[in-house]
Amino acid sequence: MQNIYDDNGKSLNTDMFEFLSCRGSEVIVYKYYDLVIKIYKKNYPFSHLNLNNINILKEIPTKRILLPTGAIINDKGEAIGYKMPYIAGEKNLDFEPVSSFFKELEIIKQDLDLLNNNLVILRDINLNNTIYNGNLYLIDPGNYLINELGKITDNINANNLSIEEKKKLLKEWNYNKINTLINSLLLIDKNYIDSTQYLLIIQFLVKMKTKNNIEYNLDCLKIFLNEKLNIKDAIEEFIEKYIKENSKEKNYLRKILKREKERINYEYRRN
Repeated sequence: MQNIYDDNGKSLNTDMFEFLSCRGSEVIVYKYYDLVIKIYKKNYPFSHLNLNNINILKEIPTKRILLPTGAIINDKGEAIGYKMPYIAGEKNLDFEPVSSFFKELEIIKQDLDLLNNNLVILRDINLNNTIYNGNLYLIDPGNYLINELGKITDNINANNLSIEEKKKLLKEWNYNKINTLINSLLLIDKNYIDSTQYLLIIQFLVKMKTKNNIEYNLDCLKIFLNEKLNIKDAIEEFIEKYIKENSKEKNYLRKILKREKERINYEYRRN
């Protein structure tokens, strides 16, 4: 590997790099002491984070949605990647207290507000980029965009909106990304939730959010999940109280589930 440096000009000892992953299309990931080093792949079809954007992101003090903390530089002074904190450990969320999970979602909401205020757009949000070790971390949202709303909306004038209009549009986008992740964390691959129940729960939550003008899933979950229970027991109690089904609706929702699985598989292969 070529000589590389951090953004303070300190040479990095690549012999100490521990390979972690090259699964994604954008970077090769290494562990380096208490850091993660992400080196850009040369064949990535889109633009990588440039030095200016890395310098913007590293100044945003998020706590759970992890951002680059500095650039990785080559001999030419070019950004060839970035560094981030290394997060280790994993716990089964099912048996964690609902109250603890809610506290983590509150912290993530604070992070979202910081990102929205800085016009940072989240794109690559999924279970594979999430670690729960007592704290809930989004370890690689990836594909960060800054003030490029034209890339996420059909509004051809998005980049010409006022700052407040941009923040409103971005808030909806970023909240939707995190809301989908919250649903996945709570409901996907659970042996106590079948596919029909999953869709009925999503349908129920969407109705309740619309009815109560709720933007962030946490505010809806607080109404229906018992904070005194662990997550598994609280969801089972929730299903027993609120989730009903009939045969006609069941067949309809199975079709929706099939299409959703096809969409998720397509997104996974694309990334």
